[in-house]
Amino acid sequence: MLVGRRLVEELRDKRDEVEARLALGQPATEAARPYVRAALRTALIPQIETTKAVGLVVLPGAMTGLILAGVNPLDAVRVQAAVMYLVLGSVATTTTVIVLGVQRRLFTRDHRLLQIRSTPSGH
Repeated sequence: MLVGRRLVEELRDKRDEVEARLALGQPATEAARPYVRAALRTALIPQIETTKAVGLVVLPGAMTGLILAGVNPLDAVRVQAAVMYLVLGSVATTTTVIVLGVQRRLFTRDHRLLQIRSTPSGH
């Protein structure tokens, strides 16, 4: 998933900064916090943009189907907004769980950052 890949890239590229934070006594979770936030922000932007465009630029299936079925358009918009917020919430929850799991795997129990190798062709 994008968030895991992004966190690995952030920690690999900013390894010196992370190790400096660790050397100053910060625990691994605190040392990685800015990079976790950056990864989360990057991963959530596409879904947030999609949610913002619903009804203005795009007419999604649920809303269109309800309108064609004769439902009041305002009610159809409410249903679609609820669906989009549920999707956004599930994406936010999933990306958070993934990024916290990846973060946990990249640090040892004694708060050292593991070696992160770059992989050819991004895989």
